[in-house]
Amino acid sequence: FFSPSSSALKRASNVTKEGLRDLAELACKDCHYGATGMDSTPTSRIVLGSALEAPDVERAERAERELREREEEMRELEATFEAAVSDIEEAPAAKDIELTEVTVRARKSDFDLTPPMLLWTPWVIGDDGVARRG
Repeated sequence: FFSPSSSALKRASNVTKEGLRDLAELACKDCHYGATGMDSTPTSRIVLGSALEAPDVERAERAERELREREEEMRELEATFEAAVSDIEEAPAAKDIELTEVTVRARKSDFDLTPPMLLWTPWVIGDDGVARRG
């Protein structure tokens, strides 16, 4: 049984990896299993070691769940894609589509005729090949 000082216990009580490591070190230093506490593996160190690994295990399990969800999404998207491709492949070819001719008669109001206009200025191309106003 170990009893670390209250300041060390407060420092180690923070539930982080660092806090758990500090608590494990205190347990090993103060344990009665060996002369220095480092000669053997006390139960408290084993328990705290597994506590240190717990967040890693949880993170790995969460990542594995997310991976399975993403794989399921991917399978659904691939199925949707394959269905769309098969619909496109089953569509009739343009040459197989039957066309019907429809005649649309134009009305006088459909046209707006403006008389043509011509604007001209004389230009001359000189011996050097450059165009100049004439």
